[in-house]
Amino acid sequence: MNQETLFVQLEANIRRLGENKRLLEDTLAKQKGELASLYTINKELQAQIDDLTEKLQLSHPTQILNNESNQDQFKVKTQQRIQDLVKEIDECIALLNS
Repeated sequence: MNQETLFVQLEANIRRLGENKRLLEDTLAKQKGELASLYTINKELQAQIDDLTEKLQLSHPTQILNNESNQDQFKVKTQQRIQDLVKEIDECIALLNS
């Protein structure tokens, strides 16, 4: 090979390396942009998780109290219904005895 051919090949290789470098730099810039976007999305999602966790912690004791209150009301209503049924049975027995 002569020197002129070598210089032409070297120039072609240098151009290819330059083009590849520009392509890699463009790809890197795009990926950095995507990464920044993902960080933003991640922060937003973390904020939502924190808000929902706080809401859950605040609502949980209230729900327990509501459930206990509902259970107490159910017990009172059930006892009242049983007493009403016992009275009705007593009345029926009284009617049968008379």
